[in-house]
Amino acid sequence: MTFQDTATSLDGIRPYIGRPWINGEQDCWTLVRDIYAEQLGIVLPEIAIDADNLRHVLHAFEDPQNLSCWQPIEKPEHLCLVFFTPGHHRATHCGLWLNSQGGRFLHCHRKAGVVCEDKPSLEVNGWCNPRYYKHQNYDKKRADFAQGVRV
Repeated sequence: MTFQDTATSLDGIRPYIGRPWINGEQDCWTLVRDIYAEQLGIVLPEIAIDADNLRHVLHAFEDPQNLSCWQPIEKPEHLCLVFFTPGHHRATHCGLWLNSQGGRFLHCHRKAGVVCEDKPSLEVNGWCNPRYYKHQNYDKKRADFAQGVRV
């Protein structure tokens, strides 16, 4: 499957759907790390997050060291990182944007594990104010896929 195929199909993410959420082991950041490694060949740092400690989550998602390889972008691009807030201005959750079916969010949360939702469904479940970020190596990996280079 090429990078372009993954941008229009949900086939590449189907194996992730339904994976359970486990605090500190299989959480929102773990999902992002797994997909970046498996789909793009980009190894992201481990960020150990205790989801039961809001202060710890806020610190992890605001730590400049954790964000140094990400640039904010205005419009989402396939597999870009998305930070969400539960109604306030500070991010407490993350996932990925998919250019499929008019735009979908892939994320892992406590109540349902890994799910793929459109924006209205996401907001009904309390996640709003998405902010998009592109990894510094994203364009290079995208070009590799276009040239047939596989991860």
